[in-house]
Amino acid sequence: MEISPRTVIRMLELIDRVNATVEGGARRNAERTRGPYVEGEAGWTFWSRTLFEHNIPDWIVQHAESHYHYDWDRLLKAFHSGQFFVTEYGPIASERECPREAYGPMGEAVLGVIAAILVNDDFGPKGPVSGQLKTEPLVRALEHDGFRVDRANVRLIPVEGHVSHEEEESRLSNLIDKSGLANRKVSKTPLNSASDH
Repeated sequence: MEISPRTVIRMLELIDRVNATVEGGARRNAERTRGPYVEGEAGWTFWSRTLFEHNIPDWIVQHAESHYHYDWDRLLKAFHSGQFFVTEYGPIASERECPREAYGPMGEAVLGVIAAILVNDDFGPKGPVSGQLKTEPLVRALEHDGFRVDRANVRLIPVEGHVSHEEEESRLSNLIDKSGLANRKVSKTPLNSASDH
C-alpha cells in the first residue's frame, strides 16, 4: 500500500498549521524578550527534534535541513516519489544504508512516521485549534489509503478489509449514538442489516 497524493496534501495542511504555531510562538517570545527572531529557525528546530525523537535516521534529518530547508511541499513530494534520496550529485546515503531499490519504500516509511506524528502528537496548549490539530481529514485520508495510526508506537499499520469494515461500522454507530437523533435505533438499521451479510 502507498500513501496517496491526497493524503500528502492533508499532511501539508497540518504541517502548515504546526509551523505557523511554532513560528508565531517564537515571534511572540522574541518580541516579549526583545531578542532576535529568525524566520523559519523555530520550525527547523522543532522538526529536527521531532523527527529525531521518532527515530528518523540522522542522515535523513540532515538532508531535510540542508538540501530541502524544511520546504515541506518539496520534501513530502520527494519522500513520496523516492527522489529525496538522490541529488544531482548522486545518492545521499551509502548503498548499505539505503539501497537504490529501497528509495520508494523508505520514502513511504518516513511519510508514514510523519503522518503518525501529525495525528498522534500534542503540539502544546498553545497549539492550533485550542491545543489540538483537527486531524480528522488526515485520519480519513489514511484510512482510505488502507492505513490506521498505531498511536502507541507512532506509526502507520495496514488495515485489512474485514477489520476496516468493523472499525468503520463502529465509528458510524458511535456517531449516530452521539448525534442526538430521536430514532437512533432506526438510523442504525442499515448498519445492522449490512453486518448480517
